[in-house]
Amino acid sequence: MWKILRLTMVCVLGLSVNVFAADIIWTGAVSDRWDHGDNWNQGGVVPDSSYVVRIGDNTYPSTSVLIDSSTTAVCNNVKLGTQSGNTTQYTLTMTGGTLNQTGTGSGGRFQIGEQSGTNGVFNLSGGVVTVNSNVMLGERSQGAVNMSGGTFTVYNAGINMGARGGSYGELNLSGDGTINTPFVACGDDGGATAYVNMTGGVINTDTLGVNAYTGGMGGTMLLAGGTVNAGAVSMTNEDDLDGILDIAGGTLVLDGEFDSSWTYYVDGWVVANGGAGTLDFDYDGVSDTTTITAVPEPATLSLLALGGLGVLIRRK
Repeated sequence: MWKILRLTMVCVLGLSVNVFAADIIWTGAVSDRWDHGDNWNQGGVVPDSSYVVRIGDNTYPSTSVLIDSSTTAVCNNVKLGTQSGNTTQYTLTMTGGTLNQTGTGSGGRFQIGEQSGTNGVFNLSGGVVTVNSNVMLGERSQGAVNMSGGTFTVYNAGINMGARGGSYGELNLSGDGTINTPFVACGDDGGATAYVNMTGGVINTDTLGVNAYTGGMGGTMLLAGGTVNAGAVSMTNEDDLDGILDIAGGTLVLDGEFDSSWTYYVDGWVVANGGAGTLDFDYDGVSDTTTITAVPEPATLSLLALGGLGVLIRRK
């Protein structure tokens, strides 16, 4: 299983001191291309590792930025939705090429929906993204990633959805997209709401967190397709709010051996087909992993009608 670093399930806000980086603001003066210097406000300069990219200033009418197979994009920090109260949706689309966010610590994040009242979207269908600090989906407002291809790798921190109170974060993963990250936090702060909708692709992570905190709707993950390879699952529930992991066609693979005594399963936080199916636990002693899938058998529906819930357990 792909491993990065074993981390405690927390939002890592700063790991090192970041070198000061200057702002460079998207204008889209001549096109939607990231790699055209005249689309930025620094006199023909294309962003490099010394710049914080800011997309979302309503002084400029352009709302769309493109990175394609001919683009090698580098920056210290990415901020989508940068002007408080500006509700216009700003979109970064990547169909190929590379995007390398080099900054670390609190000054080097990949922030989508950065300021209050903003709306940022990152569409990724191809290429390679490397992030060296936190990914914040809905840091103070609305942020979403729609991924259908390519590779998105996070080092040193993880992916936080609904990162602050009152925010909304969403991850939609389909196709053959692959995410590698030390942790995923779906619902990361009180008053926040977060969703993961997965119909394909792969997530490789040390810790998968689906959380519910006081004051918000919490986190919901629908695993309808694809595979999540996780070292562990971390679920935090407060005030009878439930973070829900619904396995409905996809596959969850966990390190170690698990069966019907798995705490989160018994507590009802991990369900099959919205609660209308059975969770199947298949332990492989060679790899020391447990594969968990949903089995919507007619017999299961009969059990549910009687208030029961079946569990299938296999060992290799």
